[in-house]
Amino acid sequence: MQALANALLSELASRTMSFLVSTYGSTAAARKQEEDLHMLRLLLLRSGTIAEEAEGRRVTNRAMLWQLGALRDEMLRGYYVLDTIR
Repeated sequence: MQALANALLSELASRTMSFLVSTYGSTAAARKQEEDLHMLRLLLLRSGTIAEEAEGRRVTNRAMLWQLGALRDEMLRGYYVLDTIR
């Protein structure tokens, strides 16, 4: 009888711990993903503002133009990732 009680308590404790770990783990992961998406949105807004400001100025330096093009390309990739995840 005591062995049965120990087995039941052990199984109950195991299932309780498994439930708590899975519940906490999934909410923490979802919260982290939301924070990452929010940060991506902010970075995309910032990079869009930088690109617009640079386009409004007359930039003639080839290196700066190349960096501006790279910024635009990465900004488009960021929007693609954001749209794909949502």
